[in-house]
Amino acid sequence: MLYKKNQTSSLDPKLFQNPTSEYRGTPFWAWNCKVSKEDVDRTLNALKKMGMGGAHIHSRTGMDLPYLGKEFMEMVHYSHEKSNELGMITWLYDEDRWPSGYAGGLVTKDPAFRQRFLVFSPEELPLHEEVKAEEGGSSARAISSGNREFLGRYAIRLENGYLTIRAEKGLDKDEQDQKGRYIRQERYAGAMSRSFYVGTAVTVEDMAAKFENGILQITVPKEPKKELPRKNTLAIE
Repeated sequence: MLYKKNQTSSLDPKLFQNPTSEYRGTPFWAWNCKVSKEDVDRTLNALKKMGMGGAHIHSRTGMDLPYLGKEFMEMVHYSHEKSNELGMITWLYDEDRWPSGYAGGLVTKDPAFRQRFLVFSPEELPLHEEVKAEEGGSSARAISSGNREFLGRYAIRLENGYLTIRAEKGLDKDEQDQKGRYIRQERYAGAMSRSFYVGTAVTVEDMAAKFENGILQITVPKEPKKELPRKNTLAIE
């Protein structure tokens, strides 16, 4: 374990007065330029003079070293060796920028690992549209690829007292190798339709439809009961 000295039953006053590196502060060390050995030496020497026990290497916007590339790993190794020389500890914090999990774009190069979300629209949307990034925005802000996949279509019609609900579903899925050759192509589609008699007194304006959490909910008012004509005859027992 890193903190072996805290296993004793009592606190050593000398350790409290002059703590070793693992018990000292270790601030974030932002790598937001083309980090060189001179930068490493200057920063770690300054942190040592400030009484720090080390630093957390934190890749940030502006870093001019390909993340996890040869230069980056060489600088990490050099920082570790320099820290050992100064009796300090080097930490690696998180990964390349925000959000966590995409490794500076290395993971999300594959569209299968990108964030996806459902879009429900009353109008048909194109499967592709051009998206322009805003100038001056944060480099960590997510930007849509502009590509969509058609998942389903709903249609609700009221005609001659019958409410008809139709749903269509389809998916086109292609898988290619690194040379752009197709490994697999999938196409499938399906449709279903159901009709209900709701009466001729109901109009579209009387109805309401809502799509939420994957459920299509339609509200239709009940047709008022018709009063039967009063009988003018008397039953004989």
